[in-house]
Amino acid sequence: MAAPAKPTIITIDLLRFICALSVVGFHFGTAFPIQPSPDSAFALQGLSLPRTMVHGTWFGWIGVELFFVISGFVIAISAANSAPLGFFKRRALRLAPAAWVCATATLIVLASTGASPLVPLFERWGASLAFLERSPQIDPSYWTLGIELYFYLFITAGLFFGRSPRHIEGLTIMLGAISTAFWLVVLFSGEDPIQVLVVRQVQLLLLVHGCFFALGALIWAMIDRGVTAHRVIGCAIFYSVGLIEITTWTNGQARTPGLAFGVAVPILLFTIGVVLILGSVRFQPWLAKRVPMRHATTIGLMTYPLYLLHQEIGARIIGALMNRDIGLVTAALVASGTAILLAWLIARFVEPALRRSMAATIDAIGALMPCRALVPDTLPNAFPRAG
Repeated sequence: MAAPAKPTIITIDLLRFICALSVVGFHFGTAFPIQPSPDSAFALQGLSLPRTMVHGTWFGWIGVELFFVISGFVIAISAANSAPLGFFKRRALRLAPAAWVCATATLIVLASTGASPLVPLFERWGASLAFLERSPQIDPSYWTLGIELYFYLFITAGLFFGRSPRHIEGLTIMLGAISTAFWLVVLFSGEDPIQVLVVRQVQLLLLVHGCFFALGALIWAMIDRGVTAHRVIGCAIFYSVGLIEITTWTNGQARTPGLAFGVAVPILLFTIGVVLILGSVRFQPWLAKRVPMRHATTIGLMTYPLYLLHQEIGARIIGALMNRDIGLVTAALVASGTAILLAWLIARFVEPALRRSMAATIDAIGALMPCRALVPDTLPNAFPRAG
């Protein structure tokens, strides 16, 4: 009999939701007034968006880096003692259904507002459904999904050679070491780091963000199996390499007029997030008395659709409201509330039904495959809503 699933780590769910809100704030308060995506620019055309929110939102992109740390933390939990195909199945069920629902919702909104010709729009929708990397996505926020998918593939491949927690730890240390070597080469090569940062092939090889995944995995290793010298040193190295990426991204942003800010705030927020992840299990008893588990679970489930839905749909809401003489701050709050409501509806009703249907289909196909012995897991995903 499979072991019972452990409860959600409340700190992780709350932190992920805060990270998603920070990304929402960055897009609504900074990206839209200064450098919107083409579709967002279409929705906001003719409007003069004030930059009153920039100083309070420009650093919100740091939520993405923390997402990657959390992902490494959670995958270190869920991959241990898992069969390779079973692990990948769970990750696919976590990644795909919500992405399909959100991409379709975005397609409907963009098509109904005439953002772009229908044929290219449907091509972008299809690329998002299939996680195709060589085609534009339906929403710019989807850029992180390919990175997550390649991280899952990396772990899946490693599981064919071992499934123990220490083996998973070794895999992520190797990934972090490769990412560290990459950043050292970039720093001493004389190349412009920001130009390397945005190369998609480099991102998909996990060279840019591998340090974040490795940091999260080592944090879980320390919580689960104890603090050792090599884990502390590894965390220190991967944290430091993460600061290099954050500094590079901040300096790259500073080249855009209106975004010349220092690196202190992103580093501080990232550090606070890492500390919260480090203390997440210790905080659990205190939070469990104050935050009902069902609410924490719902918040955790909402994070993913909120992240995928908010940008292009939010631009249309903000544009429509500002064309009716409603200020940017109020319009952004209404757009944020709408995105949160949609995320709740998807997480509570739509995505679970689609995931169950997809799981049943995979199981039916798997039952006919000769390699199905690779699929069952000896341990279920302990924290299915945090990955």
